[in-house]
Amino acid sequence: MTLRVAGGTEYDVEVSAVTESGERVVDAITSEYIPIDVDPADPQRLVGAHYYPWYEMADGHRNWTDRVVSRPALGEYASDSERIVDRHVAWSLAHGIRWWSISWWGAGSGTDVALRETVLEADRVDELEFSVLYETVGRFGEFDLDMDRPGARRRLAADLTYLENEYFHRDNYLHIDGRPVVYFYVAGGLEGDVAGAFDAAAADLDVDPYVLAGVPFGRPPTGPVMAVADGLSPYNPYDAREDIETVFHDRYEAGNKMLDLGARAADVDMIPVVIPGYDDTGLPARIREDNPVLSASPERFERVCDQVNPHLADAPAVLVTSFNEWYEDTQIEPDETHGEAYLDTVAAKLASADSRGFDPTGAMLEMEFDRAIQPDGSSRHLSFMATRIAFAADGRSLVSYDIGGSPEPLYVGECTTPNPTTARRGGGSAARMRRRACSSMRTSRARTR
Repeated sequence: MTLRVAGGTEYDVEVSAVTESGERVVDAITSEYIPIDVDPADPQRLVGAHYYPWYEMADGHRNWTDRVVSRPALGEYASDSERIVDRHVAWSLAHGIRWWSISWWGAGSGTDVALRETVLEADRVDELEFSVLYETVGRFGEFDLDMDRPGARRRLAADLTYLENEYFHRDNYLHIDGRPVVYFYVAGGLEGDVAGAFDAAAADLDVDPYVLAGVPFGRPPTGPVMAVADGLSPYNPYDAREDIETVFHDRYEAGNKMLDLGARAADVDMIPVVIPGYDDTGLPARIREDNPVLSASPERFERVCDQVNPHLADAPAVLVTSFNEWYEDTQIEPDETHGEAYLDTVAAKLASADSRGFDPTGAMLEMEFDRAIQPDGSSRHLSFMATRIAFAADGRSLVSYDIGGSPEPLYVGECTTPNPTTARRGGGSAARMRRRACSSMRTSRARTR
């Protein structure tokens, strides 16, 4: 006889029978752990979520629910629990999440052990794709994120070699354009010869990783990482300002436009990010900054997902920050208050909703310079400075802008001239590197009215 059960636990089964002599015989057995039964959703786009397998896996993560502001529906769990990971996989599959970007703090770390020994051994995890969220601050913080320092370069090379040997070859490791994806947290803060460091690190690899760069939200995508970035995805659109509750949605909409246009100007992919809110006030004062609260709610999350909708049409994926970063209250994992409300929104608004597309009107202006000057009395070298820009055609003025006024052109690029020899192996031509660095502006007709 076969019994259909929901799974996610062991089952006590009592069997009774009556013998030919009329004697009643009772026996009880306990089954092995039965994985959760789930009916996967069929999403129309790739939806991912940043996933944290660090709970009770390393120092500082014990009794972790004492330092969070929401209560997990599963209670205080350990990330190396087969039952917990099975539940997370089931929730993800049922709501259209098919990609986990998994926090990784180095070979042998708690997150690495949980990933290898529990997450990737979970039932049905092969129906998800995964990639590594490279914890850049944790790996390079002692080197001040300076990729000119030999220690930082050695660590990057060793880490990528380990990731290739351990993970990149797995059937469900996420690839974009045939290349294994690595999300580099706060990559916009990397300094020095980033291109040279990545080129050296990739020299002994059999693959060319797809560098998904975590860049600041709402700012032009600039800096040394743009020489190696294949895609851009800010980790968190939250901004630590006192009026964040009031201004968040306006800033979020404008920031997505900046990111989308900046990615187009740089000729890289854009993978937008959504959050339900932000609140780290549960952390001890000694380890947190004074970050104002952006209250999380299903209503806010629905609005965020509606706002990001136009940018989903051309994006290879969309990321949620986060599946279970409870310390910052960005999680969509069910809690005691909202249950599966956030997951239901992911299914309805991200996984299956049609995108209306983002197609701004206007013009793109690119400028290239072959030298810089140092104005009298200034310590800065400038190649371009403007206080006013005007556009004309056939002697007729079309539009003009006072720089610093409102409205003004949207600046989405960087004014610099990288050395063509720093282009990564397999990362594109020198011409592409130069195009990425050009200063460019695009304006929307609606914005200039």
